[in-house]
Amino acid sequence: MFTAAGTSTTVATGRIPSLRIGGVELRDLEIALLELAPGVHLDGLLGVNVLDRFRATFEFRSATLVLRPERAS
Repeated sequence: MFTAAGTSTTVATGRIPSLRIGGVELRDLEIALLELAPGVHLDGLLGVNVLDRFRATFEFRSATLVLRPERAS
């Protein structure tokens, strides 16, 4: 796994049969199994293997990540 800081680390991985985000269902996804620190207020992390299927924007004032499906070309 590569981090946003440009470092890399080895983590355990697994697979999930599907993940639904809005009206988009992603199938057979590889996931990283991470232990998040107790003070980190996150439910999880989305990797590039998910985010690259969407047009992602951050709305900082409302602390919201907006994912719009990429149109098929």
